[in-house]
Amino acid sequence: MDVIAVYGAVLSTFLAIVGLWNWWMREIYLTVHGIHQFENWLGSDAFAFAIANSGRRATIVRKVKVEFFEGKGASTGKLGEAIFDHSTRFNPATKDVPVDGKPNTSKREPNVIQPGDEIHGMAHPISEYRPDKHWIKVTALARGTNREFSHWIVPQKRKEKE
Repeated sequence: MDVIAVYGAVLSTFLAIVGLWNWWMREIYLTVHGIHQFENWLGSDAFAFAIANSGRRATIVRKVKVEFFEGKGASTGKLGEAIFDHSTRFNPATKDVPVDGKPNTSKREPNVIQPGDEIHGMAHPISEYRPDKHWIKVTALARGTNREFSHWIVPQKRKEKE
């Protein structure tokens, strides 16, 4: 039996396991949830979304994209979209933090989401959107990964109050 070949096989297997372990421990996962406008607590036409960090390390959501479709899937015809990032009023990557000793004053800081924490947002649909007919896709993109994390909000009919 060749000792060098056995040593090489054991070493390469060990390094592969260590590499897989390091990849697993630093991976970023976001969980996106959408709340239909008929289910929100405000009674308005706005719908809400929550983005939770279900990964193993802290991250920052750099962009939230809300798209409106005729049906589920990009091939069904897009009605429009709204993008929330550094160039918009709601920037998921930053948050306002009060300045100590200065009432009514705040500063912008990175909105770091720790594992298990979440951020929330609300948006109004585009004028062409019909809640009983059209689908909404909420997509979040995090720093440190190019992966998109999405959730579909299905059409619903308004429930009549009993």
